[in-house]
Amino acid sequence: MSNNWHQEETYKSMIQISSVVMKFIFTANGGAAVALLTFMGQLRAKDIAPPELSCALLFFLLGVLFGGLTAAFSYMTQLTLFREGKSELPPNKHHIPMRIAALFALFGIVSFGVGSWLAVGAI
Repeated sequence: MSNNWHQEETYKSMIQISSVVMKFIFTANGGAAVALLTFMGQLRAKDIAPPELSCALLFFLLGVLFGGLTAAFSYMTQLTLFREGKSELPPNKHHIPMRIAALFALFGIVSFGVGSWLAVGAI
């Protein structure tokens, strides 16, 4: 076992946690958008005017976009870490894309919360 086993295991768990967060953002926001569209379509099929859900749908779609940006900046973080390890970049350059990815992940989670709040309020 290497001397850096704790650091290596922490790094592995951070990757796993970020993967779970991205799956949540995509699944929650994408699933909510599909559910809203299905709900509105069912009401229209019965000639019932659906409630105004466009703002909620917008937040769910923004959540999916933020999930994609989270994934892109997570990739950039890993690429930067790889290049730091090969001494192509000075240390700690990965902090910039990592913080941006975390911010987009937060936006994705908040988008789901706001979209849910708006949808419940409209129904």
